[in-house]
Amino acid sequence: MDTLSLPEQESGGDQAMRGIIQVIQSIDRILLSVITALPQGAKEFSMARQLIESGLAKALTGPSPVSSTPTEPGTQFPGGGFSSFGPLR
Repeated sequence: MDTLSLPEQESGGDQAMRGIIQVIQSIDRILLSVITALPQGAKEFSMARQLIESGLAKALTGPSPVSSTPTEPGTQFPGGGFSSFGPLR
């Protein structure tokens, strides 16, 4: 993995996504410089680059379909938290 590159196909010329990609490309170049300057942390910085690239790939492929079954686990925990209960005894 040398550097991140813009996708060949743009989704409707979305300016916001183009700006995000440019920022991520800048971050990638910075991480490459840090890897060169601090070789003792190269493994961790390389992992950061891979995570960023993976996140960008997920964003570019579109949102994942939302489950419609009520019993399927999701990201929103249905509990009310500590404030929904009375005082502990």
